[in-house]
Amino acid sequence: MAKKQAFVRILAAAIALLLTGANTCTPPPLARTWVNAGAKLHDISKIKLVYNCGEKPIKAYDPLSAALWIVKAHTRCARTDCTWGRAKILRERDGTMRAVFNTFAAKRILLIRQEGGLLDVSVKIIYHDPRRQPEVKSYYLHPEQE
Repeated sequence: MAKKQAFVRILAAAIALLLTGANTCTPPPLARTWVNAGAKLHDISKIKLVYNCGEKPIKAYDPLSAALWIVKAHTRCARTDCTWGRAKILRERDGTMRAVFNTFAAKRILLIRQEGGLLDVSVKIIYHDPRRQPEVKSYYLHPEQE
């Protein structure tokens, strides 16, 4: 009987720890929307970095739901912003974040680094059309005012 009560207490403590641990996740300051105020046509206008604390359930229809970091990239097009969609971020050993967007015309590889209060975003564009040469563009983004 004593073993059963001890087991129940340990189980209750483990459940309490799990429940309180899930609520203590604080997203890092990097997890926010970053903007390029001077974006020209086809430039990155903003990116949103989302940190998944593990509180979202893994959904079979959304493979990104299990990713720790997700990025949503926007570019300036005509009078509004266009989106490349969302992509999973992979963290390199040096802290650089890397994401790949496969769009209709090209594969776009984002390298994201924080430099002080700014975000340094490099985009390597590899066009699907073999006649076009790859391009590399760099942008500095600042945090969006909330």
